[in-house]
Amino acid sequence: MERQLNLLGNSNTIPHISTYAQLHGHHDYNARPFIPLGMEALTHDKPHRRKTFAQHCSKGWVLGISPEHYRCWKVWSKDTRATRVTGRVFFKHKYLTNPHVTPEDQVMAAAANLATVLTANKKANQISHKKFKDLQRLQQILRKTTAAPRVNQDDYLT
Repeated sequence: MERQLNLLGNSNTIPHISTYAQLHGHHDYNARPFIPLGMEALTHDKPHRRKTFAQHCSKGWVLGISPEHYRCWKVWSKDTRATRVTGRVFFKHKYLTNPHVTPEDQVMAAAANLATVLTANKKANQISHKKFKDLQRLQQILRKTTAAPRVNQDDYLT
């Protein structure tokens, strides 16, 4: 973790180089590629370590690079519950997507905002009791609607 933070941060005395370059010299990215820690990865299992028709890969998470080896990573394996050094790794970074806001999320956020406004307005006595009850009922309807399971349109076509 310290190595990656030093690679990302600028030096205080020489701002155009990284902290790592000032402390340890130039970092060779070909020998030790920069990979985010904790990323899910699949590591290759050697044929003599697995059965004939078994999976060829094990799931694990990257703990960092192995400084003693060329282009190798330390990976914590889920199956063996141990750390291993491997050079054959498939990183699952391409399958990570940015979260997007669904219509259900927008309705839930609106309901939460409504609850905040209702609480603040009720305390200030800015609205009448009848309007407050109507808004509370609307909030309950919104919560029930967003909590209900979504119906797939394809189910009606078959």
